[in-house]
Amino acid sequence: MKRVLVTGGAGFIGSHLCERLVGEGHDVICLDNYFTGSKRNILHLLGCGNFEPVRHDVIAPYYAEVDEIYNLACPASPVHYQYNPIKTTKTSVMGAINMLGLAKRVKARILQASTSEVYGDPDVHPQPESYWGSVNPIGIRSCYDEGKRCAETLFMDYHRQNGVRIKIVRIFNTYGPRMNPDDGRVVSNFIVQALRGEDITIYGDGSQTRSFQYVSDLVEGMVRMMDTPDEVTGPVNIGNPGEFTMLQLAALILEMTGSASRIVFRPLPSDDPRQRRPDIGLAGEVLHGWRPEVPLREKGPVVVQRLPVGRQGQRDPSAGLKRQGAQRRVQIGQVQIQLVPGGGEDLLPDFFIALIQQNTPFSKRLQSVKSRAAPAGNRRCCSSISSARAAVFPPCRARAQADASVSRSGDVSASSCPSPAASPRDSRNRTASRAW
Repeated sequence: MKRVLVTGGAGFIGSHLCERLVGEGHDVICLDNYFTGSKRNILHLLGCGNFEPVRHDVIAPYYAEVDEIYNLACPASPVHYQYNPIKTTKTSVMGAINMLGLAKRVKARILQASTSEVYGDPDVHPQPESYWGSVNPIGIRSCYDEGKRCAETLFMDYHRQNGVRIKIVRIFNTYGPRMNPDDGRVVSNFIVQALRGEDITIYGDGSQTRSFQYVSDLVEGMVRMMDTPDEVTGPVNIGNPGEFTMLQLAALILEMTGSASRIVFRPLPSDDPRQRRPDIGLAGEVLHGWRPEVPLREKGPVVVQRLPVGRQGQRDPSAGLKRQGAQRRVQIGQVQIQLVPGGGEDLLPDFFIALIQQNTPFSKRLQSVKSRAAPAGNRRCCSSISSARAAVFPPCRARAQADASVSRSGDVSASSCPSPAASPRDSRNRTASRAW
């Protein structure tokens, strides 16, 4: 069991990484300022005794006794990192300095989630780690590209000067559940436009290429990289070498969604790369034969179904509730709650999410939830604070079996903590020692 800090842990990739680490029995601190991350991404982990969410911006120092640090904090899509480019650069640079300082003080191993954007608009194809890149240092994408390049410089200098145990991975385009439908990335853009019956927008002539990896493949690569010997510092490309033109991707999305959307063309944005494909030879060598296993055609339909976007004339936003037989209500322990379908992946009522987000004492939030329950003649409310608390925030499975105060009579509809037994990487899993 390790103590692990994940910055940007409530984001798309970070939440999947947290889920993996919690499932392996590690104590996980999830650090996020929720600029692009979402509490909904980690809601299913809140009842786990070995998971701790913390609202914090990595621009400010953070102190904790940890064994490993995954530094993922930074907006990664153009629409987000260009919103406040100065803050984006500060997040990459000052965030790296603060996390490296922490790693130096507590002698932790630290992994930097860098990006394929460090290659810019490449002249070499596919891109090996030895390629230095072709990046415009004063363009509209530079806040992200150069910020990540500077972070890599800081990691290498802390390693050479202070002996910090570092790891650097360069992440290529990634997709999967919990993607933000409005983040402006090409996969989510195409899916959203197809589901809404809007024109699918291709910038340029559609001949530019990208490679897409499923998020589980990325997480596996990151975890393996963290476990490599200290002399393996990287950078190492983590991506899928399968290459698609934008026209091929748009045609595939139309096929998956059954949409009648048209394809329209717009001028290519400034500094947009013409081609992007990783050379993963080094990853296979140092990460014990790692290769991406999930093709886009296999998992693309999963993303289409889970992306919280209402289709025009094709999909009822509450379809997921009907498939579960929940219709208009969800049973959480002994509390039955009125649903307000929003098409979200975890299908929890909007008012319940709002309660989680409120900075109010737990007892007040709990009473608010209980007040939504129907009269006692129809169903019973929780008889005590402890049993209701366990029902609203279901603890880890092993804890639930050991704690006699937890009510076992209800069918918990909310997602439970990842099962440690489900992780093949580490058999030395630890039973969670505390409830929410």
